[in-house]
Amino acid sequence: MKYLKTRIGNTYFEVGCQHIEKGNYSEAAQALESAVELMPTDAEALMFLGCAYQGLGDCDKAILAFKEAINIREDYAQAYYNLGLTYQHLQSYEEAMNSYKKAISIEPDYPLAHNNLGSVFIELDRYEQGIEACKHAISLKPDFSEAYYNIASAYFHLGDYSSATDACKRLVQIEPNHPYVHRLLDVMSHNLCDSSHST
Repeated sequence: MKYLKTRIGNTYFEVGCQHIEKGNYSEAAQALESAVELMPTDAEALMFLGCAYQGLGDCDKAILAFKEAINIREDYAQAYYNLGLTYQHLQSYEEAMNSYKKAISIEPDYPLAHNNLGSVFIELDRYEQGIEACKHAISLKPDFSEAYYNIASAYFHLGDYSSATDACKRLVQIEPNHPYVHRLLDVMSHNLCDSSHST
């Protein structure tokens, strides 16, 4: 009976993951809820259920699912990372930082966690720390376009337009159609024009 439950639960789990990949979060949540019902101590099923809730914008349920996954598997870096994402979305920055740092302590070579930790620092106006964290992410994943964008944004806020422009240029090489980089370059060019007119 237990084997049959696990087999059916795994089928629901696979279906749920497929729906997440397609962005069908409601269907994913239904399938993964069934998987968790049949396999309540399966940390991976709970983690992906949290991702489905995340996609639906149900942050409270997502946090509960990620925490349950962590209670079952304390070294689950991906669950800590996704918990951090959810807290960051809620602008609960202290909790987000703690979650990302925990993910990094478990898996030091986790570029997504380093980058998102950097983005939290930047949101808190701790730009130098943000740049350092995002550079660490790039050292692990050299084509990490989002980390270059975060670095450019941090340098922009520090008024270092030369370094910001360098980061943007590298970003454009990696991802020419990045949705925000050209806007940032435009803002910097306007700022440079304004400062040259004022001198």
